[in-house]
Amino acid sequence: MKSTGTGPAPQSSTRTYEAFEGDGVKFTQVAIAANGTRTTNTYAGHLDGKVLVWTGSTTQDAISMKRNSANSFDFTISKAGKAQSTGRNLVSSDGKTMYVVNLSSSTGQILNVSVYEKQ
Repeated sequence: MKSTGTGPAPQSSTRTYEAFEGDGVKFTQVAIAANGTRTTNTYAGHLDGKVLVWTGSTTQDAISMKRNSANSFDFTISKAGKAQSTGRNLVSSDGKTMYVVNLSSSTGQILNVSVYEKQ
């Protein structure tokens, strides 16, 4: 993973996206923070804009996602009902690279841009 943005970059971050109930997605992220702390985050649901429970994080507890093309979806991440950030996941046409852009909900500033390579 390559990442740029505010705050220290994680030592590592592995994301897994799996099919969920036909047209949905199940997300699991295992990350090692800059300080060595390991976390596992998960959510599962459809790309229909409905709010989903996000588990394993102290900074967010919900996400909503809306598909905008065959290779991308927009998302809003929330904590205690308040939007924290918005962004877009975009998968390259060959399916080998995923780009994630995350923006602050309050300022619109880029929080981070991450690039993930399919393993």
